[in-house]
Amino acid sequence: MRWWRAQWTSAATPINTSRFLFGEEPLRVSSLLEKDPTFQTDRLTSALLEFPSGHAMFTCSTQLVPHQRMQLLGTRGRLEIEISLQCAQ
Repeated sequence: MRWWRAQWTSAATPINTSRFLFGEEPLRVSSLLEKDPTFQTDRLTSALLEFPSGHAMFTCSTQLVPHQRMQLLGTRGRLEIEISLQCAQ
C-alpha cells in the first residue's frame, strides 16, 4: 500500500487493531493522503476500511496537535484509549 510511507507506524496500529477486533480482513480500503509541500512527506492520512461485518475509520497526522486517542464504538458500548500509540521509554 503506497499511501502509508511516512505514516506507516501510525496507520499500522488502527489497521491491525481493526483486523483483530473484527477477526476478519478488510474487503476494501479507501484512503486520502496530504503531503507537506516543503518536506514532501505524508502529514495527514485518513482511511475507511470495509469489513464483512462492519467498517473502521481513522486519521493519523504528523503535524496536528500532540494528542493521541483511539475510540472503539460497538453495539454494546464505547471504549476510549488515550495515548494508544506511545512508544515505551
